[in-house]
Amino acid sequence: MDARDTTLDRLGLEVLSPQECWDLLAAAPVGRLAFVDGGAPMVLPVTHRVVGRRVVFRSPAGGKLSAAVVAAPVAFEVDEWDADGRTGWSVVARGVAESSPDDVAALEGLGLDPWLDEARRATWVQVRVDEVTGRRLGPAGA
Repeated sequence: MDARDTTLDRLGLEVLSPQECWDLLAAAPVGRLAFVDGGAPMVLPVTHRVVGRRVVFRSPAGGKLSAAVVAAPVAFEVDEWDADGRTGWSVVARGVAESSPDDVAALEGLGLDPWLDEARRATWVQVRVDEVTGRRLGPAGA
């Protein structure tokens, strides 16, 4: 990206394009699902894949799956940081979580390898993304 084409937010952070956000979402092996659990905020890590404009992952019964069953609004975040260089990026996707996507057979072929053994046999959850935003700290394209 040419520096002239870089859009900055009010804090001077580079605003990532929607396509850059989707590319970073797809490349990150682990993200964090943010949702409300029992009236309180909760954030948990999951291994995931991007399929179209959805984020998909597997979840055993419990908080993440419960949020999905009731079609709850959620946020999904991925990031990468270099503390020494004081650079990094963050992408947040907001949407609705749902269990039992229509294309479970296709999802099985994604090669998603959850780190938690119990999640390997768990229910598929999808986040239908309504909005994706991202910011980068440091030189454009870093």
